[in-house]
Amino acid sequence: MDGYPFCTLYSIPDSVQRIDRYVPQITLGFRPKDYRPSMVDYTVYEEKRNMVINGPAGRAALKRGGILWRLAMEYFHNAEDAMQALLSKPDLLMSSKGVHYDNKYQDDWLSEEEEQLICGVYKVYNDDKPENSQTSDRSWWPKHVAWEKAGLNMGYWTPDCEAWFQIRCNSI
Repeated sequence: MDGYPFCTLYSIPDSVQRIDRYVPQITLGFRPKDYRPSMVDYTVYEEKRNMVINGPAGRAALKRGGILWRLAMEYFHNAEDAMQALLSKPDLLMSSKGVHYDNKYQDDWLSEEEEQLICGVYKVYNDDKPENSQTSDRSWWPKHVAWEKAGLNMGYWTPDCEAWFQIRCNSI
């Protein structure tokens, strides 16, 4: 397992009726303009991230590769546990966000909110009056979309990626 992104397609039986499910989103929330995160904030982030990865989003995060794969591996701890999660067939009605192909196949995927939580994104107000303010994103880790465009992204998790990740962990 080297963080390669991949898809799995599952045939949708005719008897299964797809429904959009409501999933309450777990977020790190909004913060004031001058917010400075602490180690307590990081611990809360890890707990919320692990709670999401413990569900259907964990399998989807492993399949996305890159930074999402690496952060999911923090939860799974070892390749055997991650492989067991990958080999489990997703519940066609309960997968994080279904991606449908020709109305015959489904794959599980992450919602934008799940991706942002896994990467540790906070919404920070741009000025002192939240009711009038726009927000900026600040995060513990780069968002997946930024990771995909970054110089370290080679399409799989390289030793340089891991060195960067460990340096970032130590700086936190």
